[in-house]
Amino acid sequence: MKKLLLLATALLTLNTVNANLLLHESFDYQAGRLDKGVLQPTKDWNLTDWYYTQSNKTDYVQVAEGSLSYEGYVTAGIGNKAVVNTTTSGNYAERSFATEAITSGSIYFAALINVESLHATDGKDGYFMAFANSGSSFAPRLYMKTVGDKFQLGIRKSGASYGVTTIYGTETYSTNTTYLVVLEYENVEGEKNDTARLYVNPTATAHTPVAVSTYNGTDAQLSSVTLLNSSNAPQKVYIDEIKVATQWADLFEEAQADPEIVVNPTSLGWLQGLAGETYTKTFTVTGNNLKEDITLVSDNEEVTLDKYTIDKDNAKEIVVTMTIAPKTDGNGSYNITLTSGSATAKVSMSYYNMKANTVSTIAELNAVAATALYDWEYIKYTGEAVVTYKYMQSGNKLYLQDATAGVFINDTYWADAVAQGDKVTNFLVYADATNVVGEIIYVGTESASIDVLSHNNEVTPKVVTLAELQANPANYLCQLVKVEGVTFANTDAFASGDVVNQGEATATIDLIADNDLIGSVKPAKADITAIFFSTIKGYVLRPRGKQDVVAAPTAIENIAADSEVEIYTVSGVRVAELQPGVNIIRQGNKTYKVVR
Repeated sequence: MKKLLLLATALLTLNTVNANLLLHESFDYQAGRLDKGVLQPTKDWNLTDWYYTQSNKTDYVQVAEGSLSYEGYVTAGIGNKAVVNTTTSGNYAERSFATEAITSGSIYFAALINVESLHATDGKDGYFMAFANSGSSFAPRLYMKTVGDKFQLGIRKSGASYGVTTIYGTETYSTNTTYLVVLEYENVEGEKNDTARLYVNPTATAHTPVAVSTYNGTDAQLSSVTLLNSSNAPQKVYIDEIKVATQWADLFEEAQADPEIVVNPTSLGWLQGLAGETYTKTFTVTGNNLKEDITLVSDNEEVTLDKYTIDKDNAKEIVVTMTIAPKTDGNGSYNITLTSGSATAKVSMSYYNMKANTVSTIAELNAVAATALYDWEYIKYTGEAVVTYKYMQSGNKLYLQDATAGVFINDTYWADAVAQGDKVTNFLVYADATNVVGEIIYVGTESASIDVLSHNNEVTPKVVTLAELQANPANYLCQLVKVEGVTFANTDAFASGDVVNQGEATATIDLIADNDLIGSVKPAKADITAIFFSTIKGYVLRPRGKQDVVAAPTAIENIAADSEVEIYTVSGVRVAELQPGVNIIRQGNKTYKVVR
């Protein structure tokens, strides 16, 4: 038997038939009753399925295992076959091939038949296949008559009530042999003059009828086909590969699958491009059932393709590279249309392109940002800068510094891709007039694109006095500086807003939340490394953590009583017990150096 295929395979076969082939039935159902329960109807056909109208629902038309084939007659290559028998119940199965009756031109009903056994009565005839009008009347009908151990085939245009007889051909046919039979119904203009014809073993180019019937009381309104069990039918007949068509050639031509172009992916995502730069994207193209080469067309002059034609015979996973060279700013989509005959496909990519200033130093970046008075200024940095400080405060905030200057960045896209100590390049940022804190114009990241060159880099801070910072703040903004030997205005634990002194100059310490300096003990004197920054409250020093505050050596004042022992570190911090390394011991007016 032909292997039963999945329903999806059957639907594919039926959906790709020739335009004039109304029905191709290969009985791709399991063996048993031919009825709705077995058929598992699908809405895709827009047709009804085999059904039964007789009240006595015994002796159903059946589906039998195996299939029929005939040279020169194209079959679907799937399914089983139907079988009709001599019965007393007269049950029939009907299937529609159109939602409205065919009332003009010719219509053809073809099938393969194989008679296994004949009616025992010589000369007995009956019909077992017919066109029908949705169950109301059968016409024309295919008749079979027993002639000894052979049979003849005939046609009747309508029922006996119209006074017509069956027209038989003169040839006889053998049992257990497969024949191709075709019923034709020709709609002729006027009334009671339509013509029915029967063909046996025709070919695509030779089809002379063996029988013709030309009278009927009423012209037929054909929209379905019927298989019939009856008392006059042959003893057993197998029927397979039913086709209904409005063109003779469609009975013999192989069903052609529709041409198809498959692209992957169909969407190339999003491009945020810069005018003057180039970008590449790729996609693959596969063509199925093509009769013409594939043509590729871009709808935008900013896009070029490495191929504009793909050979139809080699269109299998062909890689196409598109190069995008934005010329102006703006947004929209790039679309590539692929066509081959009636087959089409499309590849799209959305874009938001912009004009940007390319700079190689942070100093140049800051200069461009300072011009952003009324609109965003896009800036691409191509130098090498180190992330000197990164913290979380309403999003990621970063300080970047190269040999020329520092910049404060509000990071929207980089997130965990960039860490403190990373050396970075090739990133896009923007600035506008609203991005100002104090005297700082800070910039925002514009895309996730950034190259990290290395990790764990250290930037040597600029050693400077508080007085110099006050006199020339612009020279140090957003950069890492080191101020040595400062003292604190109070001895409380570290807190944001602490004031440090260096001679007569002062500065304010600004600690970001979660800084591990908060709440820690202050040394008497310290060297502080920090980002020099400008806020709405003025200039501040932003140490990044405990590692940025190092106790500085200080003169030790002898305040110990004669009996009291004081212990100091060499940096002047008083401690409760000896520390590893060098310790300074005071007792009364005596000083000792002790190494532990």
